Amino acid sequence: MKRFALVFSLLVTVLAATPALATWEFVTSGTTVDLNDVHNWYGSRILGDNGTLLLSTDNGVSWVDDSPGTSADLHKAHMPSSSNFWLSGSGGTVLVSTDQGTSWDPRGPGDPTANLRAIFSRSSGLAFAAGDQGKVFYSGNVGQTWHNRHTGASNDLYTGICPTIGGLNAIVAGEGGAMYRTTDAGVNWTTVATGTSRGIHDMIGGPGNSIIAVGEGGLILRSEDFGVTWTRIASTVTADLYGASTSGASSFYVVACGAGGTLIKSTDGGLTWGRLVSPTDADLFDVYGYNNNIWVACGAGGTIIRTIDGGGNVVAVDDLPTVAAAAELAPAYPNPFNPLTNLRFRLEAAGTVRLDVYALDGRLVRSLVHGQQSAGWHVVQWDGRDGAGSVMASGVYLARLSASGQVVGRRMQLVK
Repeated sequence: MKRFALVFSLLVTVLAATPALATWEFVTSGTTVDLNDVHNWYGSRILGDNGTLLLSTDNGVSWVDDSPGTSADLHKAHMPSSSNFWLSGSGGTVLVSTDQGTSWDPRGPGDPTANLRAIFSRSSGLAFAAGDQGKVFYSGNVGQTWHNRHTGASNDLYTGICPTIGGLNAIVAGEGGAMYRTTDAGVNWTTVATGTSRGIHDMIGGPGNSIIAVGEGGLILRSEDFGVTWTRIASTVTADLYGASTSGASSFYVVACGAGGTLIKSTDGGLTWGRLVSPTDADLFDVYGYNNNIWVACGAGGTIIRTIDGGGNVVAVDDLPTVAAAAELAPAYPNPFNPLTNLRFRLEAAGTVRLDVYALDGRLVRSLVHGQQSAGWHVVQWDGRDGAGSVMASGVYLARLSASGQVVGRRMQLVK
């Protein structure tokens, strides 16, 4: 009985010091490369570095390799029509599929120095690809051929969008808050005042005629006139935001994701936002909403997470776990991991330290540090083994730091 009480008490202590798993769960990706974009077209697809393309036919529950046969880093996917699907990436890569992803045809603009971070269109015949150093390319024939439409600036461009109105309009944005607008298929570009010097990483269409943009330092912008003017929206986070998506069922629901596993949500078309509890500390680069309930996000180190209830309720900043000043435990990196992850901790002053790994049922898996440590930062590796040297099963584990009367916890996911 005493042993049970001790284990229960220990588990409560660990969980109290660690963010709850809440409603997002890890999904096995089968890769450790960075995953940059998630989209839905004849099945769900996630693309990433080194030519990675993953396919899911069950709304993101499971994923399999569906490589398009390139080694380029793939940054963005776009579906201009039901019969076309495009991928853009490094080395001027543009891949086009017209057979539901069975085969891919290279249709790049012929510039191997172009790192194409965005590809987008208004219709199947009007398309743009944008990337570093202000480079933009235009296609008027369903992505078959591309023409140089450089903005004339040197800012790296991270995102772009074609407003839903007619004509040859497009907007691109990126480094340093730079934004440019064209009404003639990119022949001429005009600078748009955004009121910020923070990088803009993603733009999505919101309710009605609105556009929502997210970026560095928790930046959220909203336009009601197809990007002519922009309003700064109050944000609940200061982390960099890399991706955003509306839900398939109602565009009034928006989720954005970013650095350190940041997840935020709006239920009024991007006017007000609240923070969601995330199950990961990995940077999240994109998110996709199938409907108001099912969302999938992807990110660094092969991270994929999924929710079936809209991501849970938003929480106030004061309700989120904080790190004690006397003892700090940084997020594990990489996370998820296989076979090694790094745990960094900082001490305000020298003292006795314990750094242990626990299973979710409260069992001590392994003690990594137990003894006197100096002030400052320290790095310890965990190789996914217990104290006896046996390899642990795939799953979520808890790193628990005890120092200076403080207890700090972090989650780690071992994947195989």
